[in-house]
Amino acid sequence: MSAEDVPAISFALISDRQVIFSYATGVSNTETGEPVNDQSIFEAASLSKPVFAYSVLRFAEQGLIDLDKPLYQYLPFAELEARDTRYHSVTARMVLSHTTGFPNWRWFDPAPEALNLQRGTMYQKKPPGEFSYSGEAYHYLARVMMRLTQTSEVSFEEKLLEHTQPMQALPFYWTWEPSLAVHKVSGHKDGKPTGTEWPMSYPDDTPDKIGVAGRLHTNARAYASFLAGLFSGHYLSPHSLLSMLTPQSQVPPDSYDYTENHLVAWGLGVGLGASAYGARFFHGGNNGDFQSGFSVYGQGDIGMVFFTNGNAGERLHKKLEEVLINGTL
Repeated sequence: MSAEDVPAISFALISDRQVIFSYATGVSNTETGEPVNDQSIFEAASLSKPVFAYSVLRFAEQGLIDLDKPLYQYLPFAELEARDTRYHSVTARMVLSHTTGFPNWRWFDPAPEALNLQRGTMYQKKPPGEFSYSGEAYHYLARVMMRLTQTSEVSFEEKLLEHTQPMQALPFYWTWEPSLAVHKVSGHKDGKPTGTEWPMSYPDDTPDKIGVAGRLHTNARAYASFLAGLFSGHYLSPHSLLSMLTPQSQVPPDSYDYTENHLVAWGLGVGLGASAYGARFFHGGNNGDFQSGFSVYGQGDIGMVFFTNGNAGERLHKKLEEVLINGTL
């Protein structure tokens, strides 16, 4: 792993919709040399999105939200309302299939100079309906769901955790808890600890704020258990599961998702591709000093999940897939 600048890895295998193997190895911090173990917790980064998408589908099954109703009718997007009402056509389905036209994150993907907007100002990057991978859209949908469930940050986290409790009380953390001080590993860049305690999407982010697009904390075995439960069909209706795992939007051939991740479409919260083993379901995660990913084939016939505390996880994902599918590096 040192050659890949990955101090530690948490890894799990899925076969026939069951977790058949999990393993954690490496060090939590390259300066202290503290080893990781089965209880070590990593940042899931964007692997947070499929878990939140699953919860939104559960809310839809309960009648709390209509996936095709414009979100502004539930809660206007205050920062866009006075300046660009094109977002009025945006729905939950569009959020989960990345067709809102929103930027990924306004602070890291700022508005063009021609718009004359201060850095950090929300804007409509593309017309609604066009593909544009967006964490901002997930953040907006989370605010809508908090309005609909009449919850605060803390009580909304409890709602999300309720949805995953049937899956063996998984160690999922959306906000800071004391146990994370013991079990969370350190993030690294080029093999050196970054010292960053909590991922941030906005300058005023704090560990007590939910970040449904990138701040879930867990490990590979727990996440693989979530996927195994999802593909088993026990936790969503057949209609909801089909919606999640079938194309809802097409990936442009010139996009990173198409050229590097080999995706051709997005379902609801999950990237879709093809392979010799049938359908390929994919998501990657990149918080800089934590990178992660999963690939599942067929209907949960075979799959793998990994979490790393370094900045070379994306390269590692491709190598792990080669081993999983071809048995060789």
